[in-house]
Amino acid sequence: MPMIYAQARRVLVWLGEAQEYGDKALEILGNLGRKQISMPIEEKDREKCEKLLQRDWFRRIWVLQEVGLAQYVTIMCGSVQINGQVFCEGLENMKPSPALMAGISPVSFLIRGAPFRSHDEHHSTATLSIGELVSMYRNHKATVQHDKIYALLGLSTNSAALIPNYQLAWHEVFKQLVENVFPECSVETWCGCDLAIIKGKGWVLGYVYSVSDFMESSQQTFKILCNQNCRQLGYQNNWETEWSLQASGELVQDGDIICLLEGLSEPSILRLCADYYAVVTPVVKPKKQVQKEEDDVMVSESCPMHGLCDILLVWKLSQLEDKADLQSLSSAIENTPQYHSEVEQRLNHTTFLMVDAAMEITKLGIFGKRALENILFQRRIKDLDAECLIQNRRVSRNFESAVKQALWQPSELFDVWKEVLEVSARKPEPCDNRVLMIIIRCLTEKLPVSEGVIKTLAVSSTEHGYEILQQLLEHCGDRLPVSEQVIKVAASNRWQGGQILQQLLKRYGDRLPVSEEVVQVAAANESQGDQIMQQLLGHYGNKLPVSEEIVKITAANEEQGDQILQQLLKHHGDKLPVPEEVVMILAASSTGYKYGILQQLLELHGNKLPVSEEVVKVAAANEHQGDQIMQQLLKQYGDRLPVPEKIAKIAAVNREQGDQIMQQLLKHHGDKLPVSEEVVKEAAANESQGDQIMQRLLKYYGNKLSVSEEVVKVAAANEHQGDQIMRQLLKHHRDKLPVSEEIVKTAAANKFQGDQILQQLLEWYGTRLAVSGEIVQEAAGNEYQGDQIMQQLLKHYGDRLPVPEEVVMMLAASSTGYKYGILQQLLKHCGERLPVTEEVVKIAAANEYQGGQIMQQLLKRYRDRLPVSEEVVQVAAANESQGDQIMQQLLGHYGNKLPVSEEIVKITAANEEQGDQILQQLLKCYGDRLAVCEEVVQVAAANESQGDQIMQRLLEYYGDRLPVSEQVVKEAVSNELQGDWITQRLLKHYGDRLPVSEEVVKVAAANGAQGYRIMQRFLKYHGDRLPVSEEVVKVAASNRWRGGQILQQLLERYGDRLPVSEEVVQVATANESQGDQIMQQLLEHYGDRHRFLERWIRQQQ
Repeated sequence: MPMIYAQARRVLVWLGEAQEYGDKALEILGNLGRKQISMPIEEKDREKCEKLLQRDWFRRIWVLQEVGLAQYVTIMCGSVQINGQVFCEGLENMKPSPALMAGISPVSFLIRGAPFRSHDEHHSTATLSIGELVSMYRNHKATVQHDKIYALLGLSTNSAALIPNYQLAWHEVFKQLVENVFPECSVETWCGCDLAIIKGKGWVLGYVYSVSDFMESSQQTFKILCNQNCRQLGYQNNWETEWSLQASGELVQDGDIICLLEGLSEPSILRLCADYYAVVTPVVKPKKQVQKEEDDVMVSESCPMHGLCDILLVWKLSQLEDKADLQSLSSAIENTPQYHSEVEQRLNHTTFLMVDAAMEITKLGIFGKRALENILFQRRIKDLDAECLIQNRRVSRNFESAVKQALWQPSELFDVWKEVLEVSARKPEPCDNRVLMIIIRCLTEKLPVSEGVIKTLAVSSTEHGYEILQQLLEHCGDRLPVSEQVIKVAASNRWQGGQILQQLLKRYGDRLPVSEEVVQVAAANESQGDQIMQQLLGHYGNKLPVSEEIVKITAANEEQGDQILQQLLKHHGDKLPVPEEVVMILAASSTGYKYGILQQLLELHGNKLPVSEEVVKVAAANEHQGDQIMQQLLKQYGDRLPVPEKIAKIAAVNREQGDQIMQQLLKHHGDKLPVSEEVVKEAAANESQGDQIMQRLLKYYGNKLSVSEEVVKVAAANEHQGDQIMRQLLKHHRDKLPVSEEIVKTAAANKFQGDQILQQLLEWYGTRLAVSGEIVQEAAGNEYQGDQIMQQLLKHYGDRLPVPEEVVMMLAASSTGYKYGILQQLLKHCGERLPVTEEVVKIAAANEYQGGQIMQQLLKRYRDRLPVSEEVVQVAAANESQGDQIMQQLLGHYGNKLPVSEEIVKITAANEEQGDQILQQLLKCYGDRLAVCEEVVQVAAANESQGDQIMQRLLEYYGDRLPVSEQVVKEAVSNELQGDWITQRLLKHYGDRLPVSEEVVKVAAANGAQGYRIMQRFLKYHGDRLPVSEEVVKVAASNRWRGGQILQQLLERYGDRLPVSEEVVQVATANESQGDQIMQQLLEHYGDRHRFLERWIRQQQ
């Protein structure tokens, strides 16, 4: 037949009569092809065209050879005929639906090829293999099934191996075809069925996406995404990402799989169907990148075993028409040899593919959505949104690494997923979870989940961990290893424990191993304990093991213990075991909620509730609910409640509720309440409720209340309620109140209420109150109320107040104004009886804050009688803040009589803050008589803050008589802050007469801050006469701050005469800060004239 058809130069295709506007439809297509009408066409015209294209001619298999071997094709319907090429152009411009195009495109493909065929050698124009042709025309009809293959042999490039034999059964013919297309695979076919089951090995290399909605020249265009296998085998570098394929009976879809089967040189396109793959097209020619031939990568050259897996394929040569066809297909697949024994193998492989697809396709973002949706649908994974996967596509590095290790392993076991699951459990991430959901949905009960993983998830603090556990419970069933340890971990989870336990109870019910230890852990959970216990009690009721230990743990739970106890009481009532420790915890609680629980326990258990002395002590110490708790206990137990002295003492200490508790105790126990001296002391010391408690005790016991000296002392020390307590004690005990000197001392030291307490004592006792020097010392030392206390003491005692010298010394040394005020009062009231010794005056003279004012007051009061010795003047001269003011007062009062020695002048010259001002006063007072020796001038020259001003003043007064020696000049040039100014002043005054020795120049050269300026002045005044020796140059070269500048000055002045030796170079090179600069200057000046410089240059090279 091919030979006959090939003889025809022109083929006239008869589509039939013109019924149903067939001729009009062909005319429209012709106009569309010639672009003689506007597009898009009207809907009624489209309907006519579609009806024409659905005629049987387009579905018959034998017509393919008519047009497939022809060189010129004419299409005719009724009386209308058009050129085949125009027909194809019109068809493309019409843009039929994809379903219709799938049937028409394979035919239009052959019509388009007519002009390119050779009349003599028709086979030379064949471009498609028999596999491609059968796939393209799989849905075409034939009277005899054999013709679905034999009719295409004449159009094929590789049909030699297939010889027509109509005697063979159809399924055998089909098997021959499949074995020809997939030579390395095993094939099964069945009688009366055009279905082939193919088993082989292959590599999944990638996925199809961005399939074009329209076809151009009967071609489908799409993009491919290469996966890890493809990259490792080297194909990604050889292939373009956009491919095209001749439209066939089965169109390519987003999410189809690129697979290279063993034995084939070109990949196939498959489609996932549950746990097998349907063949979309057996062969597809990749679009290869332009590259050198030697760069082409073959599988055999690049790790051929990586990713190679067993694959089950189904190839059907006709469309599934109804449910009966689907059942027939399922039955055929299930009857395949070893189908059931290989279920796990296929399951693992499809899981590999699903995970690989999710990891790779999500990288495309929104462009991969349709592909991912199709794959999820084909694997029947519901409730997993592709868009959600894409939005959460950035998986963690550890998860990605674990998945890469697991993918495409040849093992049939599911253990490869263990590491992936463990990584997800350790650190659940939303992105990782989405991919993990796929693994769980695919493998369900086959997934190997260890107890360790479940424990890790049960303790997870995030919703993502709970989400994984939820999925495992839903899909892996009862095979999950949920042990008692797992339940304990879940019960301890402070974030998700309630939700996790809810899921476990829902899944396992009474089979869940809930022991007493589990309940203990739940009772201790401070965030989720209430919710967990509610679920456990709701499920198990009274069967839940609740021991004394559990109740203790619950009571100790600071956050949720109240709510849990409430639930336990609701379920167990008076049968709930309540140990003494629990009652103690409730009695100590600061919340009203726990008080309510204690109230319930008292109502339920009555006298059986274990209320010991310890419980009462805890209640008495409770600063929040103590009053109400004690009221309930007294109401329940009355006189039987154990209330020893310790209880009363604790109540007296209670800062917030002590008064109310004491009221309850007195009300119920009356005189039987053991109120000892210790109880009264604690009440007197209570800084919040001491006044009320003492008032209540005095009101009840009156003079019988034991108020000892120790009690009064404690009251006097109370810094917040001491005044009120002392008032009550004085009111009740009057003169009988034991008020000793120790008590007055304590009151005088009280920082906040000392003034008021002492005022009451003085008002009550007057001058009978024993006030000693120690009391005055305590008052003077009181930083907050000392001034007021001293004022009261002076008011009552006047000059009889005993003021020891230590008090005056302390006040003279004070830096605060209030103590100066106390000293003023003492001077005013005590007069000359105040012990103001030389030591006091020295302390005042040294005071850098109040010294001037204090000295003024002392001089005003004592005048010439004030003991002002030379030591006092020395201290004043050394005072850097108030020295000027103090000296001014001393000189103003004593004049020339003030003992001013050479030592005092030295001290003045050394004062860095006020030396100049003090010296000015001394010179003004003493003039030339002031003893200014060489040492004074040296000290002045060394003063880094006021040296210049002091030197100026001395030169103005003494002129040439000022003893300026070489040592003075050395001190001046070594001064790093004022050396330049002092030197300038000395040079200006003495000129060439200033003793500038080699030693002086060395000291100047060593000055890191001002040596540069000092050397500049010396060179200006002394010129070549300046004694600049090798030692001076060495010192300058060692100067880390100004060495470069100093040496530059010396080189400019002395040039080649400067004594630069090898030792100088060594010192310069050792200088870490200025050495480089110094060496640069030496080289610029001397070049390589010195051998030691020449050696240094060689070393540097």
